[in-house]
Amino acid sequence: MWFGGLAAGGGEMATKQASKAIIGARMEHFGILPPFNKWAFQTLKKSVDKLSDAQYFGRVSCLYFGSVHATVNHIVAADRLWLGRVTNGLDRIKRAAAGDATASSLATLQRIGVEHLWNAAPPAGSTAHAVDSVWSKFIVDRAGAWNALDAGADRWIGLLGDAKESVPPSPLMNDQTLYTAKIDYLSTSGEAVVGKPLAPLLMHAINHSTHHRGQISAALTHYGLDAPEVDLLYWVLQQNQ
Repeated sequence: MWFGGLAAGGGEMATKQASKAIIGARMEHFGILPPFNKWAFQTLKKSVDKLSDAQYFGRVSCLYFGSVHATVNHIVAADRLWLGRVTNGLDRIKRAAAGDATASSLATLQRIGVEHLWNAAPPAGSTAHAVDSVWSKFIVDRAGAWNALDAGADRWIGLLGDAKESVPPSPLMNDQTLYTAKIDYLSTSGEAVVGKPLAPLLMHAINHSTHHRGQISAALTHYGLDAPEVDLLYWVLQQNQ
């Protein structure tokens, strides 16, 4: 509807120019999120590094997953899950456009390999915090978990680009695919989820980390440490310095 109003006032050329400008602005928005996500984790880690191993691996009542380490592992696994779903979904779209008749078959949907973590039941009679025993064992060592977290952040940059560093988005993201594509994937329970809009899924996947960074910040406060400012605005202000 908004494009229709532009067309009436400026003709077809103005409409095309406006369309390109809006697509560019939307791409820049998605290009901001991955580097912000990486910066927020790096900033948070500086404070987390002040925790002793007993604090880092120990149970904290305010954390659903039981410990800081288990929460980090959950973020890593969720990143792998959504990166796998998105990249597989985009690959299916590309293959379908090239005439691959199998690309749209739900029978070819792939599991990512971390779904078992969501399906692992806590011991009988335990509280939700008992899932700590499941998530804490995904990546056992502290450095390995944070390295994996950083690698996941880099994969989001590789997928969506980096507006700050002028890293272009992948070819599949370089047009309206991001806003028109719908992908299919398997839920953690193995059921086919069909025709979900790509852009909101990407927003959900990256914003998921924000939720859990807040939980880790609460744990820092629990231990008497200052939680860093990792809101988007602080990253933007830092880029403008």
